[in-house]
Amino acid sequence: MGVNGENGISYALVSEFENTMHRGMTGGFMQGLYAIGSLLGAFSAYIIIEVLSLNFRIFFIVIGVISIISLILYNKIPESSIWLKYKNSSNGNYKIEIGKIFTGRVRNITIFGSLISLGSFLFIIPLFSLAPTELENLNVYNYYFIIIIGTFAATIFYTFSGYMYERKNAKDVMYPFAAASLIFSLIFILINAHGGLRFLNELFLILLFMSSAFFSFLEYG
Repeated sequence: MGVNGENGISYALVSEFENTMHRGMTGGFMQGLYAIGSLLGAFSAYIIIEVLSLNFRIFFIVIGVISIISLILYNKIPESSIWLKYKNSSNGNYKIEIGKIFTGRVRNITIFGSLISLGSFLFIIPLFSLAPTELENLNVYNYYFIIIIGTFAATIFYTFSGYMYERKNAKDVMYPFAAASLIFSLIFILINAHGGLRFLNELFLILLFMSSAFFSFLEYG
């Protein structure tokens, strides 16, 4: 129930921060840290389960303790200046009716933005979580190196897509990345159906990690 609660808050803070010149690139980098986080999770699980031979449930306890420690940092995060200005000018009556959020232009952004975000998570979560198992099943030698390269490449391209958004617009950046994700996915399926082309698995998996950046800047627009 508590997963990603802080994510939404961090998106709003980046979007509303006074210096918004580089919010697209900053937001893309923050989204790219999702990839690094998945890598750190896998590494932590390896240390706890394989190296220390502890019960896998200990992993959740360790991550829970780290999350509790991070509460200390929350006190250092400044409130949005836009929010404070609105709060102070409303004489304490700063509640917004739910219906107003789903009217006009905001409604369209909410609907289409939600669909894009849903599609992105249906793409990246299976990609990040199942790629190691898929490579292992395909007998790819030292597949974990491919995963490491892919995750760092994802962080770089998430940041890059946010950078490009600052200089163009959302559609000009999102459509090429989304199209690349679809094309690379289809090629990945085809080369696995053709045994003689499986040596390309590693390449196209890394390309999938990179092209998954089609939504990284969306929350910050």
